[in-house]
Amino acid sequence: MSTNIPEARELLRLYKCVVDTGTDVLTVFAKYKLLTTYNRNFKHFLDDKKHELFHLWQSRKFLCCECPPAGCNLKQTGHMPNWIFKKIYDDSGPEDRGHIVRNSGNVVQVCLHKYVTRNIAIHELDISTISFLLRNLAVLSQNESTSLDLITTTRSQICHAYSTNCYSMAILNTTWTELENALVDLVDPSFKRIIQKDIKHSRKADLENEEITELVQNVEEVKIVLEAVESSCNNNINHFKGMESRLENMSINNTEDIKHHTTEQTNFVAIQAQHALSEKIQNTEEKLEHCIRHEAERMAESQASSFQQLGSTLQETRTQIKEVKENQDKTQGRDIMLFIY
Repeated sequence: MSTNIPEARELLRLYKCVVDTGTDVLTVFAKYKLLTTYNRNFKHFLDDKKHELFHLWQSRKFLCCECPPAGCNLKQTGHMPNWIFKKIYDDSGPEDRGHIVRNSGNVVQVCLHKYVTRNIAIHELDISTISFLLRNLAVLSQNESTSLDLITTTRSQICHAYSTNCYSMAILNTTWTELENALVDLVDPSFKRIIQKDIKHSRKADLENEEITELVQNVEEVKIVLEAVESSCNNNINHFKGMESRLENMSINNTEDIKHHTTEQTNFVAIQAQHALSEKIQNTEEKLEHCIRHEAERMAESQASSFQQLGSTLQETRTQIKEVKENQDKTQGRDIMLFIY
């Protein structure tokens, strides 16, 4: 890296401000946000949060002896890189074999007592570790989250720069202003002017050759750490994508099963409805046939009765005609006899 041009030296001053002033500001801010209820004792905080931090490090499905019988009920908001967990805990504690559970030979529950809090102070942590704890264990306002993101992003951009002179002086000046505003937003009002003076002094500082070498080396070391973090994030992303793909396939299979089941149910209902309709039609036909047969019988009986009445009437008429004719014959006979006499 060439550090002889003004832009390169300005970039290193900016990085020094992020690392020195930025870490100091975040340390004080983290003490206020995380350690207030622990009497500012970082070890007590880590002891109390070990269960939660363990499951930020490991999956919630991987149980520990402090998980309830129903399983881990902690909300996993992020994934803690392995190097951060190892920085604050070691695995030299007294492990209780009775707390270890295996299923088909695979360990599904571990003993949390195996992990012991290291003797480390919060001011010994770097920006990455402090920012992770703040993002996952502290309640932050929108403004605080934005300021925290800007500080960590500025450091990442410097460490990922392909050269020390890849940024123009205009961009660097803008970054100085944004960084100052972010740092000032996270400190107590009584310290705002102190931080502003410290940043002003950092911008005017003349870096010595040994200091430049140390800063460049520090940048490279942080870059390696950030790449490890990004690799871990990418692995998580790939894992989530794999889960998403599996869930999508499961959804498709379930949809097909539902469609098949629905089709079977629909066909069954249709057959049942068809049988019911056929029975109803058959019953209707039988009723109609009975009605027609009854009506025909009734009409036949009516016609027979009418024919009988008609026959009786006809017989009566014939009798009457016969009587009239006989009477006429008798009358004619008497008339003839009178005429003769």
